[in-house]
This record gives sequence, C-alpha cells and structure tokens, in this order.
Amino acid sequence: MEKIEETGRRLANYCKRFNVPFEFNAIASRNWETIRVEDLKIGSNEVVVVNTLMRFKNLLDESIEVNSPRNAVLQLIRKINPAIFTQSIINGSYNSPFFATRFREALFHFSALFDMFDTVIPRENEHRMMMEKE
Repeated sequence: MEKIEETGRRLANYCKRFNVPFEFNAIASRNWETIRVEDLKIGSNEVVVVNTLMRFKNLLDESIEVNSPRNAVLQLIRKINPAIFTQSIINGSYNSPFFATRFREALFHFSALFDMFDTVIPRENEHRMMMEKE
C-alpha cells in the first residue's frame, strides 16, 4: 500500500507542477478480480487511464481455472471504458502446474533482464542496484 500511495504522491506533485487537476484513488488488492467499478470512484467527466504494464503475468487464465481471474479483470477494464489502456505481456508459462516449466521461464526472463542491464546501465548505478536487489 505504501508503494501505491507513494506513486499517488509523485503523480500529484507532477500534475501540480503543470496545473493539471488530479485525484488519486489507491486500491491495494492482491485479487484484482474482486475490484468493482464502484470502488474506483470514477466521475462522469474524468479521463481514465488504465495501465496494466507487466501485471497480467500472475493472473490465472481459463487453461488453469474455469472462472478465469484474467477474464474478470479484462471485463472490469471494459466496464471502465478507459480513454487510454496500456498493456504488455511477458510471454512465459508462469502459471504452469509444473515447477520445472515455471523455473525455466523465470530463468529466461531474468537472464534477459540482467543481460540488458549489463549492456545499458553502469554497474554502480543506484537504480540498477535497487532493481537487482528487488
């Protein structure tokens, strides 16, 4: 919740610099599929942006669970009807029932990530060290 609130503060400060009206409504939930449109407190004249960057990788799909949490989240986003919707998908089998498959996919993902860091970010960079630690 602290990270979400910090994001709200940063966005609010940024908008204040440019005199852009801004309101942030933080919702911390481990189960996105339980969030309702009413929880979001969206005004009729507001521009809504939904950013799911790198967040769908752990949502179970219909191949794992019949009432798919992923589909529930996508239906929620459709009800919100955002002006802007960003999504990126990591291509991997992170929800596979087999440990070896999940481990191999995670190994490939993080190997590529750390190779990219080595190529473009100096090793002593404070942000790189934080990302590697996390």
